[in-house]
Amino acid sequence: MSIQKKEYKSKKTGKTVKKYYACVYDTRTEKPVWSKGFSTEREAKKEEARMIQEQEKHSIAEKKILFSQAAEEYLAGSKAKYAKSTHKTYVSYYKRYIKPVFGDREIHTITTRHMQLFFNEICGKYAPATANKIKNLISLIFQYAENIMECNVSNPCTKIGSARIAKPFHETWTKEQISYFLNLDMVKESVYYELLLLSALTGARPEEICGIQENALSSDNTLFLDRAYDRDGNITDMKTGNSHRCLKLPEIVADKLRARLSLKNIWRKNPDFQESDFLFCREDGSLISPLILSRNFRNMVRRNNAYTGERPDFQMLPVIRLYDLRHSLATNLIMDETIPDKIVSEIMGTSVKTLLYHYSHVRNGIQGDTLAEYAASIL
Repeated sequence: MSIQKKEYKSKKTGKTVKKYYACVYDTRTEKPVWSKGFSTEREAKKEEARMIQEQEKHSIAEKKILFSQAAEEYLAGSKAKYAKSTHKTYVSYYKRYIKPVFGDREIHTITTRHMQLFFNEICGKYAPATANKIKNLISLIFQYAENIMECNVSNPCTKIGSARIAKPFHETWTKEQISYFLNLDMVKESVYYELLLLSALTGARPEEICGIQENALSSDNTLFLDRAYDRDGNITDMKTGNSHRCLKLPEIVADKLRARLSLKNIWRKNPDFQESDFLFCREDGSLISPLILSRNFRNMVRRNNAYTGERPDFQMLPVIRLYDLRHSLATNLIMDETIPDKIVSEIMGTSVKTLLYHYSHVRNGIQGDTLAEYAASIL
């Protein structure tokens, strides 16, 4: 690899002309490759760099990199990029769906047609959201192979559309049903009461509530949500950037959290208490995971419904998931036209776009009433 200078004498003008050439040795042909002539050495060096880069790309492609090598490098290097639950899902998708099909193939041999046939197959077997996530993961692996491993490949996913996903429907509770549940004796006397209270009144995700720290509540009743505790027992970052948020709690709710901290300080006197900086724990200090919280919530709802046939003061409740308390809050707030969407999205820790995607159908009834009222004023 070098820059060669050659001088020529012009037959027309008789002047000596200098030309600079980049010369790069091609390991495939074992012969030197020459560039065209340039007027300046700087231009020739720029061309030399381009030729070397091109040689390296071909060299990497010729190493016959397998798709599995690129995939496993990407997944190993992306642990810090995603929440642990998200990364765990990606690893599962790769092992279950992608590796059996593409793992042993050389990555540069996978074409758009191969991907389209694979995508058609998984769309026929799995939910549209799952099929789209699998395709997106393959696309990310190809981007890694091209940009980081510098493989001479093209992304076969770019020309393939996504499966259409129907708007999600969420089973929710009304404000009256939420109030009834939170005032049940078995709920108020439970070690999970304050957690369920926050779920219903703030819409915080279960892992966000389980991860709340002792010092997360300020003197002015502002609750800081800045970490999560997942179902596998790991302290993790929040789901998205918007999830890091501050919530101004009502005085009555803030007082209940302070009382819970006081109770924990009493439990701390036990020499066998398991110390941590989590606000919510059991009497022995053991932590409460989102999975345990969800199971106990569902059991309370079912116990309540079992009593309805025996006691007239019990009312039947729809059996919903703990996460549906979050959906219930969003639904009830959106139905109030006086509350701006931006405020609701800030409470929920999501974007306005995501909020409206999930809950715009809630306003169909309001729109119908508005149009009916307008029509009645004209007809």
